Amino acid sequence: MNIPLSIASRWELFVDRFLIEELRGCELRLHPPERREVVLTTDQPGEGPVSGYFTVLEDAGRFRLYYRGHCSESPPDAVTCLAESDDGVHFVRPTLGLYEFAGSRANHIVHRGFESHAFAVFLDGNPAAPPAERYKALGITGLGGEMSGLYPLASPDGRMWRRLADRPAITRGAFDSLNTAFWDGVACCYRCYSRSYTDHHRQAFHGIRTIQSCTSQDFLHWTDPEPNRYPDSAPLEHFYTSATVPCPGAEHLLLAFP
Repeated sequence: MNIPLSIASRWELFVDRFLIEELRGCELRLHPPERREVVLTTDQPGEGPVSGYFTVLEDAGRFRLYYRGHCSESPPDAVTCLAESDDGVHFVRPTLGLYEFAGSRANHIVHRGFESHAFAVFLDGNPAAPPAERYKALGITGLGGEMSGLYPLASPDGRMWRRLADRPAITRGAFDSLNTAFWDGVACCYRCYSRSYTDHHRQAFHGIRTIQSCTSQDFLHWTDPEPNRYPDSAPLEHFYTSATVPCPGAEHLLLAFP
C-alpha cells in the first residue's frame, strides 16, 4: 500500500498522475483556452511584422506588456516596446521619450540595441532585491564571439533599464530565443531557461533544438547550464521558446509552454 503524500494546505495542480494512485469514473482533461478579443495590433512606429516575444506582468494592479518591436538586419536598431493596461484587455502605449526612432522620441520604446532581439522581463520576487532592481531582464547580445551571451539588466520602474555587468552572465547556449528567468521562491534562487543545441541518442543528425537551465543566487553568477530531461518515450521535438514560469498559487510547480 502506498503511503499518502502530505501536501498540508498547499494548493496542487493536477498536471499529471503524480499525485493520483487510482482514477475511477473520471479522467484528467486539459481544457483549451478560449480565444477572446485582440488587445494589441503591432502597427505603430517602432513595431512591425517581426514583433513578438510578448511578456505580460502585473505590478500593483497594472499590467505591463513587453515585446520586441522593430528588428532589422542591423542589431543595434532593434527595440523593445511597452504597452500598459489597467484591466489586461485595453492596452495603451505610453509616450516615454527615451529613445529616438524614425526621427522622433514620441514613442513607447524602453530599450534599444542587440538585447532587444529577445528581451525577457520579469518582476523580481526576491525579498532581498534592492528597489533599484525590482524589474530584471536577460537580453541576448551577439550570436558568436567572446562578448556574446545573455546580459543581466535591471530597472526600478520597468521603464529605465541598465546593464548590471559589462560581460555576459551566461555564455553556454544558442540564445536566439526568448530566454526566460525568474525568482524561484521555493528553492530561493534565480532560474534561467534558455535554448541550446544538443545531440540525441535517437537521432542520426545533429542540431536538435532543446532547452537548458541554470541557477544563480545574485543574478550575476550562474551555474553551468544543464539540459532538460524527458522520458525515453517522449517524441523527439524541436523546443524553441520554453515559456517556463512558476504556477500561480502553486509556485512549487514549474510550467513550460514550448
